Amino acid sequence: MAEEDILDVFESGLGVVFDEPQFAVGNPGASFTYSFETRANNRFKPANAPNQTYSHSITVKLPTPQQDSSTPLMAHHIWQAALVICREIANGSMDVTDSLVIEMGAGAGLCGLVSAHCGARFVASTDYPDKGIVSELEENFGKIVGIRFKKREVVSDDCCWWDVLGHEWGNQTSLQDLMRRFPSPLESPIVILMADLLWIPTAHVALLSDIHALLSKANPTVTAKSKAYIAAGLHTSRETIDAFFRKARSDFGFTVAKVGEVKVSGMGIEDGMYHHAEENVSEERRELERRDPTERKNADIGLIGLAVMGQNLILNMNDHGFKVCAYNRTVEKVDQFLAHEAKGTQIIGARSIQDLCSKLKTPRKIMLLVKAGSAVDDFIAQILPFLSAGDIIIDGGNSHFPDSIRRVKELEAKGFLFVGAGVSGGEEGARYGPSLMPGGSPAAWPHIKPIFQAIAAKTASGEACCDWVGEGGSGHYVKMVHNGIEYGDMQIICEAYQLLKDVVGLSHDEMSAVFEKWNQGELDSFLIEITRDILKFKDEDGSPLVEKIRDTAGQKGTGKWTAISALDLGIPVTLIGEAVFARCLSALKDERVAASKILQGPSEKFAGDKEAFIEDVRQAMYAAKVISYAQGFMELREAAKAEGWNLNYGGIALMWRGGCIIRSRFLGDITNAFRTNPELQNLLLDPFFTQVIHRCVPSFRRVVSHSVLLGVPVPAFSTALSFYDGYRSARVPANLLQAQRDYFGAHTYQLEADGEKGEWVHTNWTGRGGRVASSTYQV
Repeated sequence: MAEEDILDVFESGLGVVFDEPQFAVGNPGASFTYSFETRANNRFKPANAPNQTYSHSITVKLPTPQQDSSTPLMAHHIWQAALVICREIANGSMDVTDSLVIEMGAGAGLCGLVSAHCGARFVASTDYPDKGIVSELEENFGKIVGIRFKKREVVSDDCCWWDVLGHEWGNQTSLQDLMRRFPSPLESPIVILMADLLWIPTAHVALLSDIHALLSKANPTVTAKSKAYIAAGLHTSRETIDAFFRKARSDFGFTVAKVGEVKVSGMGIEDGMYHHAEENVSEERRELERRDPTERKNADIGLIGLAVMGQNLILNMNDHGFKVCAYNRTVEKVDQFLAHEAKGTQIIGARSIQDLCSKLKTPRKIMLLVKAGSAVDDFIAQILPFLSAGDIIIDGGNSHFPDSIRRVKELEAKGFLFVGAGVSGGEEGARYGPSLMPGGSPAAWPHIKPIFQAIAAKTASGEACCDWVGEGGSGHYVKMVHNGIEYGDMQIICEAYQLLKDVVGLSHDEMSAVFEKWNQGELDSFLIEITRDILKFKDEDGSPLVEKIRDTAGQKGTGKWTAISALDLGIPVTLIGEAVFARCLSALKDERVAASKILQGPSEKFAGDKEAFIEDVRQAMYAAKVISYAQGFMELREAAKAEGWNLNYGGIALMWRGGCIIRSRFLGDITNAFRTNPELQNLLLDPFFTQVIHRCVPSFRRVVSHSVLLGVPVPAFSTALSFYDGYRSARVPANLLQAQRDYFGAHTYQLEADGEKGEWVHTNWTGRGGRVASSTYQV
């Protein structure tokens, strides 16, 4: 249904709700008179009036919107909701005495005019910036200019200041213009009036944003008296009204002080209650604002998500001199963080998304450390209404790279910048220096670079383990491959542990000593280091704790993503794939236990030189590790081609040099290899690594062959060695495979003599037509 049709249905339906059609549909240009009485103690009662109620009459002209926007403009109506507010102001139930009254969606300005007669010190009447509406508002307020009502002049005790302003809800420019017109110093409570503005659910966030921003301007001494009075007509469903107030509570920190209903008949009103919400500003917050009035708009970055990683990253930023504003979906966690971990720092907190955005320097930088998936999109949707063009959203979670590609496109189309940043290093890395892999909107990098490179881990030479990765989803893609390599490294170490334990027969203390020795040389790395510590860790009874842990490994999916992407790209990332499958096999615990009682393996034991075999295992680990990284960088290079990314492979290796789970000494050698030859096709072809692999392969072959003969599963070792032998082979048996495909499916083949640009041909292998299977069968 077109928007015009919706509007027709809406307007014609008002006749069912309201008995007087001229005010149900609206009558642009018509006059409407509202009569009311004020209390005797009103400071604006007529001069020399006795102490009794006094009658007033206001005539307004309904605006004629010029419809210079696609927005449905309803300012030419007088709503029952407006009459409810007027009545409650007149009888004192809604106290506007000595207040700054802001009327939103004013229409003819009736509520603001009644407020002016009932003791308001200032009245600002706003509506959509349509020339017809704004000019009529000016005319209606101009009628009351006199001794007691003046437009934007110096306020004295015997006059009310008023102004009219065009303002579209959620528009920061006009909102700031409105707030600049407030008197200074602002000592009066702020009262916001909203009559029948809730019927458009998509406008709720913008309305609440404006309310929060305006009430936040109140002087702390009168914060408790500052509030919003909201009335909604019967054509707004209770479901829509309830949704508005739920969002007011959950997303903006308001307290809904009273909710009720008023019965109406035509343009008449029966006794009842009204809707209003009062901002919930705690005494702690008011004290904070009194103590530090410059707090707003001076935070360098905001961070959403106060799990341990988020808290530690904030503390890291604080240590490096950056002012951070912290926010969490459950605001209580913000209070706890500020009261404990962040106590004594310059870290500040926010009680809502809008509050967070209001405290940030421009361009705003907001980092999300929340669960990957829909939670990221939900927070982005909540943040956007409070941002300006050029502001930056950073996703620091383990998001899947296609999501980051989509988010970059969506946000850049709206004028914002998006960065998908891989963060590695765990809780300790976040606190003292993680590896950071940012990619996305290139224009964002100059703004976040000083923060990211300051908090990142540093190499021995002082280089930051953080640099710009590239466009689109490249940051999260690099982090995904990092995690895949992590899977491979861990599987290699686990296979070495099983060989030392079950083949060589070392004790846990002896294995720990071996890993300690290995960590002194070319295998020096974080994972070798923690394996050393794990193996010597004793339980309370003195036995190794590691042997009491159930042998079923979990996974979060990033290794699987790496393997799937490699398959999509056609890249043989075999070691990471086997590492994923090894975890899957470990999960089949009950099946394995049952199979161990049925399926037999070799009975022979290792009878060779144990010290020599331990050295073979070390060299096999190094060779498998080199091959794993070579495969990872093959995948990165192919993904860059497919996505159009300009990746700096030496820089990526440097980012992994420190702060992350796979940090190791030999990543410095990878950095050097790509710096020497940025176009290096494969890491194995670099002279340094060619020499390494040639030195290690004899040991590698002995380890794999012994493992096979002894029945010890080494999927990572064996697949790495098979990849090496396959990659170094000028000819592999794929010629037979292609002939088979052509035989049963007529998939054709190329001749070796013609090369990759040769013609694709088909052979009739049987003399009976060539096809012996369905043509839809593809292998």
